[in-house]
Amino acid sequence: MKYLYKVSVIFTYIFFSSSFLFPQEKSYPLINDIKFFNGQWQFENINDVNGYDHPEGKSPFVPTDEFNTTIFSSSNTVVIPNLVSTVSDSILVSGVDTWLYDLNFQTFITHSYSSDLDITLRSPSGKIVTVSTDNGTNNADVFDGTIWDDQANPGGQVPYTNNSGLVTDHSYSNQITASPLAPEESFSLFMGENPNGWWLLTISDDQNNDGGSLNGWSIEIITSTLVPTMLTTTFSNNNGLQIPTIVTVDSVMINVSGADDYLVDVDLTTWLRHTYASDLDMTLKSPAGTVVTLTTDNGSGNDNVFNGTFWDDQANTGGQVPYGNNNGLVTDNFYTNLITATPLAPEESFAAFLGEDPNGTWILTISDDAGGDGGTLDSVSLHITTSADILPVELTSFKYQIIDGSIILNWITTSELNNLGFEIQRSKGNGNWETLGFVEGKRTTTETNFYSFIDKNLKNNTIYSYRLKQIDSDGTFKYSSIVKVNYQTVTSYNLSQNFPNPFNPGTKITFIIPEAGNVKLTVHNIIGEIVSTLVNRKMEEGVHSIIFDATAFPSGIYVYRIEVNDFVSTKKMMLVK
Repeated sequence: MKYLYKVSVIFTYIFFSSSFLFPQEKSYPLINDIKFFNGQWQFENINDVNGYDHPEGKSPFVPTDEFNTTIFSSSNTVVIPNLVSTVSDSILVSGVDTWLYDLNFQTFITHSYSSDLDITLRSPSGKIVTVSTDNGTNNADVFDGTIWDDQANPGGQVPYTNNSGLVTDHSYSNQITASPLAPEESFSLFMGENPNGWWLLTISDDQNNDGGSLNGWSIEIITSTLVPTMLTTTFSNNNGLQIPTIVTVDSVMINVSGADDYLVDVDLTTWLRHTYASDLDMTLKSPAGTVVTLTTDNGSGNDNVFNGTFWDDQANTGGQVPYGNNNGLVTDNFYTNLITATPLAPEESFAAFLGEDPNGTWILTISDDAGGDGGTLDSVSLHITTSADILPVELTSFKYQIIDGSIILNWITTSELNNLGFEIQRSKGNGNWETLGFVEGKRTTTETNFYSFIDKNLKNNTIYSYRLKQIDSDGTFKYSSIVKVNYQTVTSYNLSQNFPNPFNPGTKITFIIPEAGNVKLTVHNIIGEIVSTLVNRKMEEGVHSIIFDATAFPSGIYVYRIEVNDFVSTKKMMLVK
């Protein structure tokens, strides 16, 4: 997303989990290799599990780690001069699966007048997503650390004045990072592409007198090891809806039934006649309660511009900044009176619905925020694309730790639907599974939930396999991927990844030392300064855990470092407030 601004720049791409302040060391982690980004744990080729058969003889099950997450970063500094200009920088993505499922990225942009900035992201295939145009008002540095994510804003029902989490309607504050934000155009435009190649971040400053710099950015690539089979079904409401010539809010419902329970894409067609289109704000709410903003105050004074509009995240594949208009994007389209603007990419991404069960009642809400003009919604059609190949991504982490002689299993869900709970099952590699216990689920929720189970009945020098049997309220079930643990006494040093991560305000840091020694455990800011010393004393051999309380610290990336005897190790962690 950025071109070179000066003579020569070194492009870098690093995994998010690597350290760049201190030398790397050999490590023997007791925790499976997973990543955390924007509130979600993601698998990264854990145990190379690609699927297995149900022991009951059912059809092969594709576990959730069919989705692999890799994060690439650039630490380049690119100056944004205080005059009308366009700058760019690039990141090379390589070695990942060839079917892109989802994408998020983070920017570190300082600028003294944020609404001067227009930002786009271009994929290796040449498709371009508008991230932001003229947002942030006159505030400084609001995109310094912003995580851009199609799923950043699950709420925001019209009518509203502000809709924090959506870049076009967010309430900004000077020098306060706005994060996370849903971009102005959907990243789902890139779904299904081969993400390997150069990605380009472009920043256009369309006014003089204010400047800043791009101080680095990261791109999170979520890919699938399979190409899912997809099916699109259309559901309509043809009952009609009158929109009176007064300030009003009206809704219509669309009932969806019989669809597969994993939603991949949503499109919408509106047959809406209305004089003075910019009076209209429209949202679409899913059965799960997620709300997407289609448009707020777009179309200017033109009539009937949404009469036959096909709303589609993939409507606009171009639009490189700087531009005056960007036809196909609802916020920047050039409208003409009595001419239907179609297709249009909505103001917020339909990818906010990704992975939900589409069956149930959908609600289209239309808010007319000014009197004097009215109209009619004659018909609306909802086009639902689902896949039976992909299971709902509810379980986003399943990992283990060895602490005080016990194996601690930790798992995280980001949403649950009728989840009765989890049976914890263990095998010693002989194909026989025993049930160790049961952990009750949260039934139905869209919140992130953390679960743990401790296995103390262990034999040394044994390889154990664990899996979760997730059981629904109706008795149906599915299995997680398998986690293998080589259980043996402590023979080497190890600094584990903190948990949870990201965190607010506290997180646990665990380390193992095979012999007594003076332990120094410090926390550093992003420029390497020590901001806290957690331990500086002699400690005995064994497994130790320390809580880091970051109540007094600002959000950001921190590095923790351990020094004991001849062992030195560092890891990153993220504080998100």
